[in-house]
Amino acid sequence: MKDSNHWYYFLQIEEDFSKLCRYIEPTGSNFNTYSFEIARLLMTTVQECDVIFKKLCRIKGKNDYKSEKEYREFLSVHIPKMMSQCVNINRASIMTEPFDSWKKNQTPEWWTANNKIKHDRGNNFEYAKLGNLIGAISALLILNMYISRDENNHVFMIPGSEEFRIVANAVGTIQKTIIKYELPD
Repeated sequence: MKDSNHWYYFLQIEEDFSKLCRYIEPTGSNFNTYSFEIARLLMTTVQECDVIFKKLCRIKGKNDYKSEKEYREFLSVHIPKMMSQCVNINRASIMTEPFDSWKKNQTPEWWTANNKIKHDRGNNFEYAKLGNLIGAISALLILNMYISRDENNHVFMIPGSEEFRIVANAVGTIQKTIIKYELPD
C-alpha cells in the first residue's frame, strides 16, 4: 500500500484519541476542555500534518516550502477541493471541515493552537483543547487520503477504529477531481 507508514501513524493517533474519549466525551460542550494529553496528541498530529504537507507539495511540484501559509497558497491552487472535504467523527456524529479557513486565506485554528503551545505552553496551555485536536486529526485523515491516491483517484484505507471517516464534499457527490475511496468490509 502506497505511503502505508503515514496511515499506520494516523491509526496510532486515532487509537490514542479513542482512549482519550474514555475520559472526555467528544461533544460540542467539551470542545474547550484542555489537558496535557490533548496537547501531546495535538502536537504529534500537527507535526505529521506538516510532514504530509511537504510531501503533497513535492508531489505537486513545489520543493521550497517553509510555512503553513506557503502550503495554503500552493495547495489551494493545486488541490482546491481539499478545502471543502468534510470528516465525520462517528462516535459523536460531528462533522468538521478542517481546511475551511483556507477559503478565507486564513490559518486553521488547530495549526495556530499547536504553534502557540509549542512556543509558549505556559501561557497558551488553554489552546490544547479537544476541538483543536479533532480539527487536526480530521486534517491528517484528509492529507493521508490525498497522498495515498492511486492513478484512478482511489484510496484504499487501512482498517482502524473508524472514529474518523471522510464524507462526500458539500454538494454530496464524489467527482473525479475529489478523493474517491473504498472502505474495507
